[in-house]
Amino acid sequence: MPILSRKRPEGPIVGLDIGTSALKVATVEARHPTYSVKKLGRLALPTGTIAQGEIIDALTLEGALKELFQKEEIRSVSVAFAVSGPAVLSKRISIPAMNEDELEAHLPVLAAQHLPCNPDESNLDFQILNTITDQAQTMELMLIAVEKIYLESFLRVIENADLHPVAVETVATAFSHLYEPIEIVPSHALIQMGAEMTHLMIFEKNLCIFHQTFLTGGQNISQDLREALHLSLTEAEALKINCSAQRDLPKETLTIMETSMRSMLTEVHQGLQFFLSQNPKVHLDKILLSGGASLVSALPEWTSQEFGYPTEYFSPFKIIDRGGNIRSAFELKQEAAIFSLALGLAMRNCGS
Repeated sequence: MPILSRKRPEGPIVGLDIGTSALKVATVEARHPTYSVKKLGRLALPTGTIAQGEIIDALTLEGALKELFQKEEIRSVSVAFAVSGPAVLSKRISIPAMNEDELEAHLPVLAAQHLPCNPDESNLDFQILNTITDQAQTMELMLIAVEKIYLESFLRVIENADLHPVAVETVATAFSHLYEPIEIVPSHALIQMGAEMTHLMIFEKNLCIFHQTFLTGGQNISQDLREALHLSLTEAEALKINCSAQRDLPKETLTIMETSMRSMLTEVHQGLQFFLSQNPKVHLDKILLSGGASLVSALPEWTSQEFGYPTEYFSPFKIIDRGGNIRSAFELKQEAAIFSLALGLAMRNCGS
């Protein structure tokens, strides 16, 4: 199965975000030119089910998938999910122009040249980043490789949960679906913060031209709170979540969180600086934040200070009508941060 597979779905596609701390699902309905949310659902995962993007406890994950689909009364079994972590590699390359059939045939050679992987042990795919004309001499593409053993572990669990995986994405290609229905926006960076991983993506002309994964996330903050305040991990997690909703925090708590978060931001900023040094023609307009770990009230301010760009939260609800009864702007921001990846995956169902 290619990474960005194009199998025929059996019913509407359900976007399935398999995270370290929780499963998230989303379905979207297209009423061109508008889109609306049909379903959002979430189920917490026991600690140790997933670690750094890899399945540790397959039986628990299988049971959680069945429970979530039953709880949310989702009838479609066709799912699109994203892979991430050390087993997923990607690189932007420029090659002589060719058609897609020729490109498919050349993928093993390109992977061997440009990625630190064994093509025979990887699922390979690509995303074309520029418009190819008959006169074009070169083409830009994102070359992607995923370890077969890693991918097969997810496919096996999903199928054992009586679901039908019809599409496998990277985090970057999933987010790209949320840009397809809109007009071209200025180049910017999108930082998606999860429990164990943080993704830096650069978007230019609504396509992701760079993607780097860092093995750091919200759990680092919880660990720092636990050690500094002598809390249990459960207490530290609860404190971190409460910090998302309020600015008026004890000074000691805010200092610990700021130190931990700034350490993460510095690492990501170094990745961005390296990319910009290699691509001087790319000029960023702003930074966007997403992911459950980004829901720290002062994070936009800290990010702007670290990176030197205006910073705000990414919202898929500028593209997709949320509908329903949202109680507050904060609740809407929470849902946007938590469900953006699942919604991007679900947008494959809408002609994207």
